[in-house]
Amino acid sequence: MLTSIMKNYGLNAADIAARVSDEQLTEQYLKKGNALDAEDLDIVIKLSNLYVKQERYQDTVDFLTNYVQEDNLDPQIYWNLATSYAQLENYDQALKFYQAAEPYFMDQADFLKPAVYFFREAGQREETVKLLQAYLKVVPDDSEMALMLEELQDDTY
Repeated sequence: MLTSIMKNYGLNAADIAARVSDEQLTEQYLKKGNALDAEDLDIVIKLSNLYVKQERYQDTVDFLTNYVQEDNLDPQIYWNLATSYAQLENYDQALKFYQAAEPYFMDQADFLKPAVYFFREAGQREETVKLLQAYLKVVPDDSEMALMLEELQDDTY
């Protein structure tokens, strides 16, 4: 009971710290909450999102690796790992996690646009076209992405 109260207090404090843009304090409370309940995926996601936001990609990978090994996953973990591995230039792992995240985020422009660029750089034309089409359904007025799709469909890529 006391552990649950402390975890909730820490999570609420982390949310308040995040609202006032105190990332250091947010991280401190999220780490305390994670220490009290490592299985709370809300805390795991918030802490890994913070690491990605701060461009602490190796910290993201180190933190989330145990969750992947336990197969205890929220799709956001796949996305955070894909982003982090891509930034760390570990493209095989980035590819694995982009593919794992993809089914969950096909309607989210924030996921689709970086995924398009990743798959294009990886030389995966068909996947790039599929993601571009999904992206343009969400953001139909993005002329840069529409042009990329047109070029890929015309084989001028």
